Amino acid sequence: QGEVITHVYNESGKFNVTLTVTDDDGYQGNITKIVEVEANYEPEAPLINGKLKGRRGKEYSYTFVSEDPNGDDVFYNIDWGDGNVSIWFGPYPSDEQIIINHSWAEKGTYIIMARAKDIYGAIGDWGTLEIKMPKENLFHFNSYILSWLIEYFTYKFPILNNLFG
Repeated sequence: QGEVITHVYNESGKFNVTLTVTDDDGYQGNITKIVEVEANYEPEAPLINGKLKGRRGKEYSYTFVSEDPNGDDVFYNIDWGDGNVSIWFGPYPSDEQIIINHSWAEKGTYIIMARAKDIYGAIGDWGTLEIKMPKENLFHFNSYILSWLIEYFTYKFPILNNLFG
């Protein structure tokens, strides 16, 4: 078994590759082949789409899509901005939307960050989307209380009857 030599080409094209072999007595032999190389470009930064505002504790769906210039399948890595980071998952076809659900436990402004990696390991830039999870309302109308108000004060609060009756 001989030595393994690798070389990385930074652009596409046809290249002459020459192999020179030298034996123990110093004799050499050459062979030249033309090698056609297609460069592997990293996928585009994913586009992220979904609700920009929501309620904490509620699950929301977000779509992610990245196109790989070589048409290779891609994996995704998502940082939800709340300490939850997904490992690479996939692969998915280039330019195919995927839908992932997530919820946030605390109020705040979060930046969802996602990047794509093709099946050959080329990693693209981060795509981002800023969202807000406002705090819960402090006062919630209980449906039992609302029903009771409508039943006992129908004529005192006709607007309640029109809205909820």
